[in-house]
Amino acid sequence: MKYCYLILLVIVSQLNAQVGSIFEKISIENGLPSNYIFCITEDDNGFIWAGSDKGLLKYDGAKWQIFDTDNGLPGNYVNQVCSDGHGGLWLGISEQKPVWFNTQTKKIYSVELPGNYNDNKYYTVNLMENGELIIENAAIQKRFTYNYKSPLKPIVTSYNTININDNELLLAQKNKKFIICSFNNEKYTIKNNDSVQYISVNIPNKTKYLFKKNGELYDVISTINNFIVGYNFVVKISGSVSIIVSNEKLFERNKKINNILQSGATLYFSKLGEGLCTIDTVTGTVTKYNASNGLSNNDVNHLYKSTDGAIYISTLGGGINIIKFPQHLKFELPKLPVSNIQVYNGKYYLQSKNEINILDKNRIEDKIVLTKNIQSFLLNNNKLLVGTFDGFEQYNIAKKTPQIENVWRKTAGVSGVVKHNNNYIISTYGGGIYEIKDCKLLQEYRNIPFKNIEKLIPLLTGVAALSYESGFIKATYDFKSITHYTQQGGLLHNAVYYVHEYKDTLWVASKNGISVIANNIVIKTYSYNEGFIGTKAVYIFTDYKGTHWVLGDVLLKLENGKLKNGGIIATLNNDKFITAYYNQLTNEIAISSQKGLVLLPLKDNESTTIIPEPTIIKVVINDSTKTYKPEFTLPYNYTSIKFYFANIGNGLSKNYTIYTKIEGQSNTWIPLTDSLTLNLDELRPGSYKIFVKTIHSSKESTSTLIVTVTIQQPLLLQPLMLFLYTLIAIAVIYWVVQYINRKKYKQKLNALKLQQELEYERQRISRDLHDNMGAYTNALLTNVQQLKNKTAQKEDLEKMQNNAEHILSSLRETIWVLNVSELSITEFSDTFKDYCFKILRNYEHINMDVTELIDTTEIIQAKTAIHLNKIMQEAIQNIIKHANATIIKYTIQNKEGLYITISDNGTGILNENVTGNGIKNMQWRANEINMKLVIHTNSTGTKISVQKQNGL
Repeated sequence: MKYCYLILLVIVSQLNAQVGSIFEKISIENGLPSNYIFCITEDDNGFIWAGSDKGLLKYDGAKWQIFDTDNGLPGNYVNQVCSDGHGGLWLGISEQKPVWFNTQTKKIYSVELPGNYNDNKYYTVNLMENGELIIENAAIQKRFTYNYKSPLKPIVTSYNTININDNELLLAQKNKKFIICSFNNEKYTIKNNDSVQYISVNIPNKTKYLFKKNGELYDVISTINNFIVGYNFVVKISGSVSIIVSNEKLFERNKKINNILQSGATLYFSKLGEGLCTIDTVTGTVTKYNASNGLSNNDVNHLYKSTDGAIYISTLGGGINIIKFPQHLKFELPKLPVSNIQVYNGKYYLQSKNEINILDKNRIEDKIVLTKNIQSFLLNNNKLLVGTFDGFEQYNIAKKTPQIENVWRKTAGVSGVVKHNNNYIISTYGGGIYEIKDCKLLQEYRNIPFKNIEKLIPLLTGVAALSYESGFIKATYDFKSITHYTQQGGLLHNAVYYVHEYKDTLWVASKNGISVIANNIVIKTYSYNEGFIGTKAVYIFTDYKGTHWVLGDVLLKLENGKLKNGGIIATLNNDKFITAYYNQLTNEIAISSQKGLVLLPLKDNESTTIIPEPTIIKVVINDSTKTYKPEFTLPYNYTSIKFYFANIGNGLSKNYTIYTKIEGQSNTWIPLTDSLTLNLDELRPGSYKIFVKTIHSSKESTSTLIVTVTIQQPLLLQPLMLFLYTLIAIAVIYWVVQYINRKKYKQKLNALKLQQELEYERQRISRDLHDNMGAYTNALLTNVQQLKNKTAQKEDLEKMQNNAEHILSSLRETIWVLNVSELSITEFSDTFKDYCFKILRNYEHINMDVTELIDTTEIIQAKTAIHLNKIMQEAIQNIIKHANATIIKYTIQNKEGLYITISDNGTGILNENVTGNGIKNMQWRANEINMKLVIHTNSTGTKISVQKQNGL
């Protein structure tokens, strides 16, 4: 083949046909604390509660809260949750007795069972419409019915004990009565247990069903309203007439169904291990759902219908599945997002990364996989035209394995492809616009105002080239006529995502809303103030009736000159929309998002649902709860005011959204997307009116002024405070002057003190030089004179040497104290030990024992070290000269202050020596460094200690 060297690896793989799913899924990936959900209910404020293996869960509109044994629950396996409709929940907990949970105070109350049944476990709880609570224990074959005084206090006032008959089942509730279904003489008997009225019902074709086995009901599973349900039949009771709705087997195994509920004409059945089954009671159509067609898990444990009609499906391991709009199909694709959608031969082609998935008849049946990521594509007569970052490629898809035919390289990347006659108009990221034929360049259009094209859209007479920063251009196919539209010319924003042509107008979807252009002029815009809802518009289309639709954060419909919520959107886990495609032949819209695709039939989008207005259930001002009222006046220095709204419907699938507008601060409607709380912090003084409305996917409530908040002016800004300002200013100036004067005076005192300390230090050094080096120098001079007289002996020469060494040592100490400001206790001790070892080398009969208990690297000042060293040296000299000792013990420790002892085993100090000059010098030095000198002496030895408790 001519282009064989350019062939890319193209794979068409047959998928396990992925069927569209009607379920929205909530799991741990979306913030759910556990995927094991036993049951779900809704309280009277519209908040969703769930029982799980991790405790009781509440969704507050933004995140899940957990209540478990740490919060007082008797167990974490919450198997049943029933709302009493008055601020409380009845909880059934595995291996525990039932409890009542106050949703406001979060307090927990145990349910006391009558008689001797308080020790029994494994109870089930159900709440009837008349407010009676049913607590049942199959193990003891007892059922208890309760009434309690107040919805806020679970105090039982009366109860009835009912024995459970093996041939009777508590199946359902009808007209606020307990319905008992029993089997006798091959007839089903439904009786009202408090009025004891019997209705016998003959089941047609009874031989077709296993009604009786060993004298017990076998295949009858439950009743709901006017329906009797078995595992292989559904019968409707109308008076004394029975009508078979369906005789199709619902599930494979003949065992009890977990739950049955009715929504409109549809019955929903769940069964652990086999998923979900629905029956249209009008047509008898049975539909089964399991993990193969969208259900997250086959282990369905519980079904619940919320006030807004959503069906909640609890699974053991698959989290929560929600059926919000049964007609809407969702597709979760392996490679996301879907950035381009086209229809060819009645099939949807979905572009995502390097794949094009083919959607046909509500299932993805094939996909085309390329080796490169796709930026744009076009299908035409079995030709697949693909734009990548490397250029433009043409494939033949008539065969099972697509073959590449032509390549046109452009490193700028191809962002759009539009067919014109037999040629193609190509837009690029940064390279402008080109016209090619058979992958050969025909023309480069250089006269366009910008070259970075994000998307190319075909129009009746030309193309629209879109930019995310420079607006868009409308051009004829030959690019001789070009009109550039920008924000300066009237567009709401220069980031343009789509352009829709309708008759003689252009509808432009941009970041801030929609702009309508006629005769090259912006004639109308739809922004926040004009009905547009959301942060951006991504797609616009006109249906076959001529109605304009806009896709943004929701689907909007133009009615009476205003954009209103007119379409029901079931998103994939509430992510943002990317693009869409309206199929006029089927009147449906395919909408892509970050997590997949939604196929939405527009014919079902009309809704008569009444949207409730938002209501405030709690007000918190500066962390203090207040009673709600229409007006609040706060001081300027308030911390915060928070308004807590009741949940509208439910907070999981986000089909109800509360919008607020604060008049006086901003006229923009802002959605409460992260929680159901409006927090007003640091408002400036003034009056603020807060308007609210509820927006449902199909319509919105009326706008209501719900509260007015007035922030007072600060007291200090009032005219009467001017005099006080003056006094305060004078006082401040006086204080500053006094502070400066005190600071200067303190500086002078510090300087004088420093001068005194310097003078003292000079005197101390002078005294040390005189006392130490002076005495030794005089002795040295005497020795020298004796040498002159030639009377010196060897002993005199040794004295001269010792005196000279003393002079040198004293000089070194003086220099050391001048040069070293501080040292560690370890260094100090090592210096003293060196001194002792040098002295004692001449006295072999004296041994020295050293004990060091130094726990830290505490620092002492050089002045302190000098005085301590002199005291200790004096003590050593006294021992050597006078004590006749053989052992000297030296101990130093600093665990709680500094403690030094020097002791010997000598003869002690005579009384006259206790007050000698040496002892006086030691005492003087101790006083100089604020330390305590203690001397203990007797005939067995002397102990000298120096100690200080505080820092050194």
